[in-house]
Amino acid sequence: FYKASSEMTLYQKKHDVKLFRPLILPLTQAPIFISFFIALREMANLPVPSLQTGGLWWFQDLTLSDPTYVLPLVVTATMWGVLELGAETGMQSSDVQWMRNVIRLMPLAVLPITIHFPSAVFMYWLSSNMFSLGQVACLRIPAVRTVLKIPQRVVHDSDKLLPREGFFKSFKRGWKNAEMAHQLQERERRMQNHLELAARGPLRQTFTHNPLLQPGKNHPPNTPNSSSTKPKSKQPWRDTLG
Repeated sequence: FYKASSEMTLYQKKHDVKLFRPLILPLTQAPIFISFFIALREMANLPVPSLQTGGLWWFQDLTLSDPTYVLPLVVTATMWGVLELGAETGMQSSDVQWMRNVIRLMPLAVLPITIHFPSAVFMYWLSSNMFSLGQVACLRIPAVRTVLKIPQRVVHDSDKLLPREGFFKSFKRGWKNAEMAHQLQERERRMQNHLELAARGPLRQTFTHNPLLQPGKNHPPNTPNSSSTKPKSKQPWRDTLG
């Protein structure tokens, strides 16, 4: 694992791979979506007169929630489509399969919370989802991917892949791998610090015991046995000669 982790780190540095770079665009879009959502909800709560007659078909009044629940269901379906198509274009592995399952359940979990929102919010949400669906569908066209220089996703043989694990087992293994990677980085950091210290000056003296600890009853000084001691030679280098 340590070797694989080191090789992966070097590969990411060589090809300028940033793990959090894909999150830049969603984090940029999130404040915009939230600001539109709050603005439309407050305008519907006032209410703004133009919203009371600016709807379509059965939802003429955009300040009220949809009594037929068609808009919430359509928005939930389009949101599921966006998340599903986005997950298909991403990485395919057994480690992220549980994450895809969570993403699939997310629209259903949000539906009970948003079902009574004003129709104006759902109109904006639906139009945003339709644009996202069109964008994802366009990026799946091979000609478009070629023009934009988007590499084709590598499809691995399912027989050669590792068997899928359960959620808890996969989470436990991922947590253990993260701890091992952290230990590896910490060890490399300490080694780098020692190398930098050695380059700037002489090596530090090390001890097998704590030199600041005062000898006492529990820690007697390490004095050699008098019976086993030998008188020191004035020229100790002669003892090494035959």
